[in-house]
Amino acid sequence: MRLHSHEIEFDVDTATLHGPNGSQPLRRQVAETLLVLMQRAPALVSVDTLLDTVWGRHAISPSAVPQTIRELRRALGDHAQDSIYIETRHKLGYRWIPPVQRLDGPDAAAAAEGAPGLAAEREMSPPTQALVALPPAARQQRRWPLWASAMLGAALLATALLFGWYSRGLWPLQRADTDRTGVMASADRTHWQAAMHAWQAQDLDSVRQALSALPQDELARSLLGLRLQAVTDSDASLPANIDAVRARLPEADQAGRLWAQAVLAHVAGQDTVAWSHLEPLLALRPDDVDLRLLAWDLRRRLPKDRIRQLSEYLSAAPGLPPARRELLAIQAAGEQKEPERRQQLAEAWLRVHAKTHPVLALTVLLEQAEALEALRQPSDARALALAVSATAEQLGAARLAARAMRTAVWNAMVQSQNDLAEADLARMQQLLQDRYDPSGAVSMRHFRAMLFNRRGDHDQAIDAFTQLAQDYEAMGELGSAASALNATVSPRYLLGRGDEVPATINTALDLATRANAIDTIGFLRGSLGNHYVRTGDLQQGQMYIGMALESFRQNGDRHAEAAALGNLGQVAQMRGRLQEAQRFNEQAAVLETALGNAHGLAYTNKRLMDIAIAQGDLTAASALGQSALQGFGDHGDHKEAALTARLLAELHLRQGQLDAALRLQETLAATADKSPLVRAEQHMLRGDLARYRGEFKQAAAEYTEAAAIWSGAEERSDALLARLCALRATLPIAPAVAIEEELRLLMTAPERSQNAAIDLNARLLLAEVLIWAARRDEATAALAELETALSQTVDAETSLRLALLRADLDTEPDSRQQRREWVAAQAQSKGMLLLALEAEGRMAEQTGAADWSAFVQRARAMGATGLIRRQRP
Repeated sequence: MRLHSHEIEFDVDTATLHGPNGSQPLRRQVAETLLVLMQRAPALVSVDTLLDTVWGRHAISPSAVPQTIRELRRALGDHAQDSIYIETRHKLGYRWIPPVQRLDGPDAAAAAEGAPGLAAEREMSPPTQALVALPPAARQQRRWPLWASAMLGAALLATALLFGWYSRGLWPLQRADTDRTGVMASADRTHWQAAMHAWQAQDLDSVRQALSALPQDELARSLLGLRLQAVTDSDASLPANIDAVRARLPEADQAGRLWAQAVLAHVAGQDTVAWSHLEPLLALRPDDVDLRLLAWDLRRRLPKDRIRQLSEYLSAAPGLPPARRELLAIQAAGEQKEPERRQQLAEAWLRVHAKTHPVLALTVLLEQAEALEALRQPSDARALALAVSATAEQLGAARLAARAMRTAVWNAMVQSQNDLAEADLARMQQLLQDRYDPSGAVSMRHFRAMLFNRRGDHDQAIDAFTQLAQDYEAMGELGSAASALNATVSPRYLLGRGDEVPATINTALDLATRANAIDTIGFLRGSLGNHYVRTGDLQQGQMYIGMALESFRQNGDRHAEAAALGNLGQVAQMRGRLQEAQRFNEQAAVLETALGNAHGLAYTNKRLMDIAIAQGDLTAASALGQSALQGFGDHGDHKEAALTARLLAELHLRQGQLDAALRLQETLAATADKSPLVRAEQHMLRGDLARYRGEFKQAAAEYTEAAAIWSGAEERSDALLARLCALRATLPIAPAVAIEEELRLLMTAPERSQNAAIDLNARLLLAEVLIWAARRDEATAALAELETALSQTVDAETSLRLALLRADLDTEPDSRQQRREWVAAQAQSKGMLLLALEAEGRMAEQTGAADWSAFVQRARAMGATGLIRRQRP
């Protein structure tokens, strides 16, 4: 179905907007919102209607609608102030302005009979749920994995893992003075050409028949036989057969030997070794399309710039069949981390080619499953992967069936469904039993190690990952060995063995450097930088993260570059350099927006929210926090959504919005992520709420529990901040001397001096304790030191609290009241209503019972009874 309005045309079937700005694929919520507005034009559509129709139960807050409308306006080239397409009715909803015409097309009749539209996708079967809506005929094509009978002659299902799909001749025997079929006799050449034709047609019976007519000792016959065996049975005889063929490679034929060695290494699961043979061969034959296809199949072992060059070359290479060329485009979208485009291209491919190329269709469906995974739809991704695996198994393609099970296992783990992951892993083990599939076997052991970690058996996880690294190293896969060693970092922290981390990462760096794995080197440098940050050495951490950034830029990995910029911004903020932090994060936001990475942008918005809070712009901070929360929610990132919810709740309490904070507490309590760090955030929020209500003992207990969790995970800065919060909560109920003693001990921690926010928090608390203890001279000195620390950074609330404490020390009543009035007015203007009310309470202490009674009434109306208990009238 296609809808036309003014200068744009909306293709509902592919969720693509066509107009003066070209063709733009829309993400699901944007496409559904556009469809609802156009179908109901010119009627007004309320926000509640859009929430119910587009998001159903999944919307985190009503702010999802205006954010989606803004994204839709950008796609349309529309403007809210002078709108051509979408009219905004404040607090009422939205209306599509120009007339809408439904265009006829090949699927119009079917659509007119009641095609359910984009929003109905939530009701589709799991393998197709949340995909772009298709007309009925195309939906039938999407059920094709169940037609095993239509694919009995298509058992060559792992073609994306093999070389030379369209090879025209015999590489190992090629000579400079012969054609590509080398020195074969005429009759043998005929059989060979028949075998290659059948191979390209994926007719395995014909391949076997043609090969049987060739001499048994023919090297080309043996190589093709190995490739056939790797795809179908992959039984225990395969390693011996590989060794036998390798022993017969002709020494004199450099090109043929390189080609055969690449094929043999790939079949043996040694892709890095395969690339080491293929790279010099590409230098000898730079324009050979077959070799480029072979290199493309090894792309996960290649630098990003080489992958990009291959993609550009193959997209314009002559002679590639349309189905193969379009599959390359799908895979390229995956490499570029464009899951929505990858999904849409896969849908289009299946509509056109599924029946004529059923073998490739399984590979396309796996691409689609991985796109769903990237779109944070793990349940659908797993269901689709299971369907592909079952069909592949029916056709005797155990290797592809096992590969599909890897995707299923991973997506079960993403959902924290460890029991499902165990069941899928057992199924994968069954598929690999008595078969030769080195990469599949290693993947299975990798998943086992991850499950050890998830089930809390961290010692066993470390042992399993370490053994895995040794096995990878023995295979020549040094980059994978380095990644396996890096996987031991998290369990080491959880076991309190963080002191082992630098040596572990440096060993991994040595492996990655030997492999020239630039992307892995970058991630390892970042990991080492994060270690130094969490242990309080911010300068060293910033240096290594900066080195990681250079690695990512060198490798052309813009997604990793954006993440590194964000990490540098976070470190700069911890060091109190807010302008530098804002610059890094703004650079990251530009990159994430250009890449269309909404999930990465959510991280950036979360960091920018922290900066806005420090700058005292709570309105901007709230908007950034809501955007981050929505971004994490849209991508199913329960952990980060939970962490953001806690920060937003804390912000709402500063603004005196108890109800909003309580709603976010419900969101945090209901999160699907039950990890220790999320539990720590839950304790912190319960502590914030208890302190707000004056339940100081309970608040201190919650903060202390959070500190214990963070200490166990070696999150030292977070643990220290939680302990400071616990001390602050006890200030109204505990002796000042006891609080001061513990506080001064905490202030000796290196994390305090390295982290500007923690340092300011500790200095502020010390000054308060000294004032409560009536030690005026020491309090005055402490405030002077706090003022010096504030001169190195920006923290609007701490600056106002400093002024409020100076008022407490002012011995002149009129001057003291003027200082407090100024703080109350400044806090009110910045939206810090809780601080403003606290300043008013201090004034009411002096001005009499009537003012105190009015203050108590206002505090109770805000639910901030903690302020009443803190004051000393």
